Amino acid sequence: MLDIKIMQYLEAVHKSKNFTKASHELHVSQPAISEAIASLEKELGFIIMLRTPQKVTFTTEGEEFMRYINKILADYVTIQEVAQELSNLRSASLQLGISPTVGMPIFSLVYTKYMQQWPGVHVQISEGPMREQISKLQDDVLELAYNALPEPGEYKNLKSFPIGRAEVFAVVSPRHPLSKLAKISFADLAGEKIVLLNEDSKIRTVMMEQFVKNDVVPHIISSHYQVLAMLQMVKISNSIGFIDDSPGCSYVAQLKDKFILIPFEKPVVFPVGFIAKENRRLSKAARNLIALVKESLAK
Repeated sequence: MLDIKIMQYLEAVHKSKNFTKASHELHVSQPAISEAIASLEKELGFIIMLRTPQKVTFTTEGEEFMRYINKILADYVTIQEVAQELSNLRSASLQLGISPTVGMPIFSLVYTKYMQQWPGVHVQISEGPMREQISKLQDDVLELAYNALPEPGEYKNLKSFPIGRAEVFAVVSPRHPLSKLAKISFADLAGEKIVLLNEDSKIRTVMMEQFVKNDVVPHIISSHYQVLAMLQMVKISNSIGFIDDSPGCSYVAQLKDKFILIPFEKPVVFPVGFIAKENRRLSKAARNLIALVKESLAK
C-alpha cells in the first residue's frame, strides 16, 4: 500500500542512493525500509530500483515514479504548514532581516501594529546591508528581508516585493564648505574626501555607479560597516558621506540636528522592499507583515 511513510522511505533512498544512509536519516531499520519498498514493487508490478552492495540505482520507471512522489511529498509539507497557520499564529516565528537605514520605518511597525495584531508571532530581527541579508536568505537563515532591492536578474533565486524607493543624500557636518549648498552635483565632489559604507551596502554600489557615470574619481578615505561609524568619520575628518532618506525614516530626521543632508541636483534613487527566496513558500506570518507594510506606507 502506498502511504506517506513509504513515500518518505523512497525519497530518502532516492536522495542518498543508499539504504544505510536512508535508515539513519529516518531512524528506521534498514530491513524495514527494504521490505516496505520490495512489497510496494510487487504490488505495483515494476522495479523501482536496482540494489547492489555498493549503491542503489533507480530504474527509468523508478525515476518517473519519483517525480510524482516528490510532488506529493512537497504538497504534504505545504498542507502541514497551512494547518499550522490556521491555528491563528499562536506559536509562529519569523526570521526577518532589516536594513539599518531604509528599514527604519519597519522597526516601529513590527513592534507596534504587527505585534498588536499577531502577539503570538516571535519576530527575530537581523540588521545588516543588502548583500549580507541576501546571503542569509539563500542559506535559509532568514525567511524575509526588508532592504534595498537588487537589480533585476542580479540573483536568479530571489523574488522581490517592491514597496517604495529611497533617495541618496550627501551628508556633511555644518562646518563643511559645501554645507550651504541647496543641492549638490557630482562635479562638486571632485577632490573632496569621501566616506562610504562597505561593499555589502546598496548605497555604496549606487554611488560608485554614479561616480563612473559622471566621470568623477572619488577620493575615498574610509569604508564602514555601520552607519554610525561612517557618520562619526564624516564629523571627525570633515568629509562627505552618503545616506538614504527613505519615507518615515525617523533615524535620518534625528541626524538633521547634527548633520546637513544635501540632495543631488539629479536625484539618486533606488527601489526598496521585501526580498525572499524564490522557491521558499512564505509563511502566513511573513505574508501578513508584507501586507501590513504595504498598507501602512501607502497612507
